[in-house]
Amino acid sequence: MENKVVLVDTSILIDFFRKTKKENSKLVSLVRQGYSFYISTITEYEIY
Repeated sequence: MENKVVLVDTSILIDFFRKTKKENSKLVSLVRQGYSFYISTITEYEIY
């Protein structure tokens, strides 16, 4: 089986953090599809 990996950008994380209904976020949608996630150090800094 092929590994599904996504490099998550700041906009995806902001979408998740801002939504009150987390199940409607793009991040949750991708998790349900079986994707694994990584974030860059730049994204980590931007969120921090």
